[in-house]
Amino acid sequence: MKTIFMGTPEYVMPSLEALYEETEVIALFTGPDRRGGRKNLSIIPKPKEFAETHHIRIFQPTHFNDEVMGGIESLKPDLLVVNAYGFILPQKVLDTPKLAAINLHGSLLPKYRGASPIQSSLIHGDQVTGITAQIMAEKMDAGDIIHQVTTQIDEDDDYNTLSYRLSLLSASCLRDVIAFYKDNQVIRKAQNHSDASYCKKIKKEEGLIDWTDSYETLSHKIKAYIHWPQSSTYYKNKKIIIHKVQKADDTMGSSPGSIKQFSKQGIIIQCGDGSIRILSLQLENKKVMDYKAFLNGHHWNIKDSLSRNPME
Repeated sequence: MKTIFMGTPEYVMPSLEALYEETEVIALFTGPDRRGGRKNLSIIPKPKEFAETHHIRIFQPTHFNDEVMGGIESLKPDLLVVNAYGFILPQKVLDTPKLAAINLHGSLLPKYRGASPIQSSLIHGDQVTGITAQIMAEKMDAGDIIHQVTTQIDEDDDYNTLSYRLSLLSASCLRDVIAFYKDNQVIRKAQNHSDASYCKKIKKEEGLIDWTDSYETLSHKIKAYIHWPQSSTYYKNKKIIIHKVQKADDTMGSSPGSIKQFSKQGIIIQCGDGSIRILSLQLENKKVMDYKAFLNGHHWNIKDSLSRNPME
């Protein structure tokens, strides 16, 4: 079985490796190299590194013009597998493979169609999520389902832990799908479009903490945004990134964002419906610290406030 894989972040590596083991991967489509980090060095997508090592043909188009389309058609793939590629594919691409164009989506469709399904499951406090293998259709994430696998969302899960688990689950799901096609046992199930919910691409400013939010809302957002854009606030003119919190027993009594107490269990901050305990945090571009180490090196005052904007 000849396959093409389309994916960009490190998250997709288990899926690419599984596809390589189960089929003949004849081409990789991945995002362009980019520059980043403090030294602005070139960053190569992890799938590209894998493809170079395993002598797989590499494509990094920024749009699908006639030349790119001709390249795809000339490969004559049996199956196209897409996972977190980052580009919307024209229908002509989806029609190219002999068998199907398959997408591995990070939710149990039709729930959370769109760009941020993993974050959305955390923001909404879901207890179960999973991976959906769907036949790609013209409408995003609306294609027929051919396989779903589930996983529990633990209380301590954040984006990093959940996305890691889902990346492994994607590979397992894909192995099943490949077996279905090899055994001619693919069963397509149409989605119930009336049950669909949607999630959008996350913007950087969504990481700014609003201390009038409830503890539950704050906690869910901190978990969802731990990788990017991260949940941040300001103490005077310094940006603080919050990594881990717990619910505190303190009740209302001061304005949201107020520093209420430095306890043995954490830094107590007033929020919209009570208090929240900060367990780990960091100054921007510094290392993550637990609250004890942080307070040993930084002086905060009781009754000062954390805010959405720097205060000179």
